[in-house]
Amino acid sequence: MPAVRIGKNEQHSIYFLRGEANVWLGIKSKTHALSRYSIIEPETLQGVILAESTSSDFHYFEITAPKHNNWKQAVFDRASQIKGFDIHFPYPPLGETGDEFTCPDSFWTECASNPIHLDQEEAHFRSFTVNFLRNIVYPGCVIYDPACSTGSFSSYLNASLPQCIILASDASLSMTQAARRKIDRAFVCDAMHPAIRNSSCDVLICRFLNHEVVTTTLANEIFSKMVPLIKNNGKILVFGHTPILIDVPRISQQFGMTQTSSLGRSEIPNGLFQYYIVGFR
Repeated sequence: MPAVRIGKNEQHSIYFLRGEANVWLGIKSKTHALSRYSIIEPETLQGVILAESTSSDFHYFEITAPKHNNWKQAVFDRASQIKGFDIHFPYPPLGETGDEFTCPDSFWTECASNPIHLDQEEAHFRSFTVNFLRNIVYPGCVIYDPACSTGSFSSYLNASLPQCIILASDASLSMTQAARRKIDRAFVCDAMHPAIRNSSCDVLICRFLNHEVVTTTLANEIFSKMVPLIKNNGKILVFGHTPILIDVPRISQQFGMTQTSSLGRSEIPNGLFQYYIVGFR
């Protein structure tokens, strides 16, 4: 049985592709120029986990893999076509003190002043989201993006779904100022203290409950604050540039919500990404 050893300093690259009673080991990496941080590609898959253990410095995995050459793409194809598959990143990146790493305010200020890279990295999210929303929205439908970043995502929704009301906010003043140049309804707001009424949203965009953005504890607290904002038949979309911190299937069940999606499919580059859709109906 092949064995894989991964250092604790690289543990944030480990992902599990779960489905069909198997857990597949993957090691996230940039394989070519078109690679995106949020998209896992077939080449990064290692095999089915048979056993795992840890030491003070390493994670060890015993794995097995099919013999045919195209097995990685075959697994990805099944994952995109069969319900029940999901991607899980078990280890958030750590800072020098051993705590979960989050980007400093200066990082977001820089992103606001030079948003091109950030915007390019979310192109697949924009198109995937609009393709989904076109089938469920109606005139006057309220879509709220409570971490709007530079506003490119919200403005894309606004242009693609003109029949909807797009609300956008961000805790960062510099981000909100950048967003206001693209969308009128942008305002400063900390997601822990929502500034809109409960049961007022049809769709809530949660693309910030992720590694390097907040901690796991805070991500779970924020999600709990967000749920009351949606209407009885509303939807919450959970995704993001970096891996999702919360266990979406578990926490959505706690709120009596139903999960209808866990993965998105990307053609360029060829791969899968975390994309959860949950709601009360």
